[in-house]
Amino acid sequence: MKGEQVPLVMVPRFTTLVGAGEFATAPLDVQRFARVVLTVWRGYLLGTSPTFHLYLEVSHDAPTDAADWVQLDDLTLNDDQAATIDHSLTRRWLRVRVVLGGTNPWVTCWASGGLDLRLT
Repeated sequence: MKGEQVPLVMVPRFTTLVGAGEFATAPLDVQRFARVVLTVWRGYLLGTSPTFHLYLEVSHDAPTDAADWVQLDDLTLNDDQAATIDHSLTRRWLRVRVVLGGTNPWVTCWASGGLDLRLT
């Protein structure tokens, strides 16, 4: 049986990220939820040899070190492409991390969807 779905915005429409590096959302406490469903979109990737990776990550204790997060998904979307991520949640914290590579990269993207309440 599926629980009630609560709307979720991890990266607001239309967020522009500029420069090579990592951009992580604040950790979200999802212990009350059983599942996350996110639609992710990215626009045209600009710069010299730019790269784009979006990671959906979970953790038991929300550490600040990226190495201590567990990846649920790794998306490498093409220009003006969307994808849906659907995962069960077994850890307390959830975040989205975008990694831009190349020289002077920039991109516009968003990630939103919903969380299914855990039924007890």
